[in-house]
Amino acid sequence: MVKKYCLSFLSIDYYAFLMIPTILLFGIMFFYTRNQVDHLRWLIILIALFLFVILFTYNLRKLKIRRTLNSIKNLNEYDEGVFLDRNFLIEKRMLSYSKKQVKEYFYEDLIDVTYQQNKKHELVCKFKDGEVILPTGSKAQAERTCAFLLTQNNVIQFHNIEPNGSGTLHSIDNTEVQQ
Repeated sequence: MVKKYCLSFLSIDYYAFLMIPTILLFGIMFFYTRNQVDHLRWLIILIALFLFVILFTYNLRKLKIRRTLNSIKNLNEYDEGVFLDRNFLIEKRMLSYSKKQVKEYFYEDLIDVTYQQNKKHELVCKFKDGEVILPTGSKAQAERTCAFLLTQNNVIQFHNIEPNGSGTLHSIDNTEVQQ
């Protein structure tokens, strides 16, 4: 299930890059077949080469994501975890899709969590080897997520937010108000 999600994220990222040149190519080909203008033939070749490069990079990234996912031990555990935007959280580790790549992070490497109060109520998690943005639905959900992260690593520094909640993994999804 996680593989399908990650590959569909990649497809969504490349959707516009593939769709616009394809429509443009077919439109120019239709016009070319009716008028036989020589300059359009070169434009068709150029757009086709552009599409080839995009498809080549798409398939390379797809292959890289599959290799990364196949190298992760117990990948099926993420199916039972919590899903926040393009991130999968389970006990001791999380899987994140960002910048057209997949990476696994361990909570023991988590250093800092900063809350950004914007439309998505984002938590910026700084790890030793990268940064992950966790969009939450509300400040309460961000507080519950921080409580869970605190149970996984008790030396995390929090900025602009205080952990609140039971600290269990599935309390993150809970839409009830925690007391």
